[in-house]
Amino acid sequence: MLTTVSRTSAVAKDPPAKEEIRSQLERIISSTEFPGSGRSAAFLRYVIEEAIAGRATRIKGYSIAIEVFGRNESFTQDDPVVRIEAARLRRSLERYYLVEGHQDPIRIDIPKGGYAPVFSWNSVVVSKP
Repeated sequence: MLTTVSRTSAVAKDPPAKEEIRSQLERIISSTEFPGSGRSAAFLRYVIEEAIAGRATRIKGYSIAIEVFGRNESFTQDDPVVRIEAARLRRSLERYYLVEGHQDPIRIDIPKGGYAPVFSWNSVVVSKP
């Protein structure tokens, strides 16, 4: 199940389609404002692909540690790697949407308290002169 939030109150829209979400992911990862290679990109790609495959409820620190960061199955919740990287990812997304992505059609956020992404339509509309 995709989690979506509408940021526009005037017009209700359908949630972003999987292809639109993937396009937004590629825009984010290829931007100059986002660390496109490395842990943040791998983390973001993993949680998005899991969510659009209908497995958002299965996105947990344990699965991220194993699938994204290569930890072995003896990984314990005492290891802060996922929490630290999630905080970095949230900051990177915030910076991206403040600068380069402020006019993008879709927002992708990772709310605090979990790792499942939320997809929403961006309410920023820029009128051209």
